[in-house]
Amino acid sequence: MSVISCSAIILAGGVGARISSTNTPKQYVEICGRPLISYVIDTVIEDPLINMVVIVCAKEYKDLVSGCVGSAIRDFGRHGVEIKYAMPGFNRQMSVLNGLEKLEGSIGDGDLVAIIDAARPCMTRLMLDTCIEAADNADGAIPVLKMKDTVYMSEDGKHITTLLERSKVLAGQAPEVFRFGKYLAANKKLTPAQMDHIHGSSEPAIMDGMKIVMITGDENNYKITTDADLQRFRNDAEWRQEM
Repeated sequence: MSVISCSAIILAGGVGARISSTNTPKQYVEICGRPLISYVIDTVIEDPLINMVVIVCAKEYKDLVSGCVGSAIRDFGRHGVEIKYAMPGFNRQMSVLNGLEKLEGSIGDGDLVAIIDAARPCMTRLMLDTCIEAADNADGAIPVLKMKDTVYMSEDGKHITTLLERSKVLAGQAPEVFRFGKYLAANKKLTPAQMDHIHGSSEPAIMDGMKIVMITGDENNYKITTDADLQRFRNDAEWRQEM
């Protein structure tokens, strides 16, 4: 695999508003005796293609996150990886921009940066590496899943407006990998109003005309969004621990 360089931004600044079973942000909930985010940190630190990591997290969780990083570095012997921290923004994409700005001056415009959700603990190193490899031949790459169910559109949220063509509708996942210079510029072009309406990391890239390729996603690479998701991962982690 020929890659110029790849850094990673782990987004851990969310509050997990749709998780009702705990007041702790979902990425810091303990699963099998360790914070959820530690599973993601392990995957990122283990990967030799990643040489710099920015973790976007609130100050009150920095010590916890730093402990997870230290454990991963010791476990995988990755003492050369550089770790930086950034503060969360007013929404997810502003947190992405804060992370990108932490990388300015440390990596080149042609290098790659992976945007990673702290709430996707089942992301594999294979998925990360495949995304990096695909992005190295374009401006960026994103994993997607084909829709299994019939997909409808509703204009008012109460009635069906139209049936969408399922073969053309895809569900995006993370990690998302981008060419650093182009992606940073695309984000800096956004007005505050535009930034407030961004829902996925690839949106600014697509809006700016960047060539974003798709790779096949993984149904096990689910994002922890609801209590049911949290319980699903708890069950998965407990099962693996018992093996």
